[in-house]
Amino acid sequence: MDKPPPGSQGKPPVGVEELVETIKSHLMVPERDATGPFFFAFDHCFQVKGQGTVLTGTVLSGSIKPHMQVEITGTGITKKVKTLQMFRKPVQEAIQGDRVAMCVPALDAGDLERGLLSDGRQPTPTWDGALVVLKRIPYFQMEVKTKAKYHLTVGHSTVMATCLFFTAQGEVPGCSSSSRGVSLSKGALTQEQEAKWPSAFDFERVYDYQETLVGDDTITGGEPDPNAGKTFFALLTFEKPVTAPLGSLFIGSKFDFESHSPTCRMAFFGKLLTPIKPAVPEELKKIKIVKMKSKTGVLEKIDKADPCLYTAHGLIKKESDFSLFQGLSVVHERTGVIGKIDSLFGTAGKFKIVTKEPIMGMQVDKKGNITSNEEVVMHFRKYVHDNSKRFAQD
Repeated sequence: MDKPPPGSQGKPPVGVEELVETIKSHLMVPERDATGPFFFAFDHCFQVKGQGTVLTGTVLSGSIKPHMQVEITGTGITKKVKTLQMFRKPVQEAIQGDRVAMCVPALDAGDLERGLLSDGRQPTPTWDGALVVLKRIPYFQMEVKTKAKYHLTVGHSTVMATCLFFTAQGEVPGCSSSSRGVSLSKGALTQEQEAKWPSAFDFERVYDYQETLVGDDTITGGEPDPNAGKTFFALLTFEKPVTAPLGSLFIGSKFDFESHSPTCRMAFFGKLLTPIKPAVPEELKKIKIVKMKSKTGVLEKIDKADPCLYTAHGLIKKESDFSLFQGLSVVHERTGVIGKIDSLFGTAGKFKIVTKEPIMGMQVDKKGNITSNEEVVMHFRKYVHDNSKRFAQD
């Protein structure tokens, strides 16, 4: 009979076998693809006299063999691999997921620390900004707000980035399913999440601006947040360029917390979809992000001859271009009656509204002046990257 483990006070273990079986049921042998373009993330390099520079790291995609040409991304330097070793034994090939050391002659280790190698088959963009798909990490306790700055870690690079969050209009984000990225090696949990994400950004779709990034279980005002469970996208603006393959994963963190604080500093993780230049206005206009807004006015007078014609003020400024407002819809806040802005009335910013039906329940004096507070609201949307003053309505 097996002896109880030390410290168990003579009692048999409880639930250990179930725990082992549960862990085993969640383990997954990763599928490795040796046919894709070669990408190798190196995290250490050193000089070997008479041989060259040894780079140690992990094959993210594709495969590598001795005598293959490799390019140090972002530098334009191309060299030939001399030999490969895995666990101090020479090998003739390393594929996706392998930890390997490669010897590269005529390469100065002093110029390198960490970086990325490729075979040049797929261009490796340098990103000034990026359109990404991402997910909030539930253990991060603070709000993740649009226009806030976070530390973005992509591969071995960490840079500051400003975030603008948005979601696709409609229940299912309509992004292309054709893969433009690289199948980079990743953990099982990340792979499961990535299967739910689009592989490319859809510029034809219209997106809704979001003030905060919410998670699947975010509670707002005691109720599930209306955006919980949606696929979130972001426009990231990097403070300095980053070189990384399409489809690379990243982590967004807040490193300015107290170093000894037990608070989780990782706020979100995601995938790079498309590079973009945030400093070029024409690039940004291609992203159709809309922000819902409203303007409120007050009904002032009813026309005695026409119960569907009203004078209002407060919605249009005196100096505004009336042509931008003419024909737009407004709604009476109390009753829901819909009308349209018809014409100007005088020069003080007053205007005429024509409604589809008379508004009932108002307090009106003998002269037609409306004495009760009757508000009308113009709901409209503005494209975030459109600096024109035009209003858009459905």
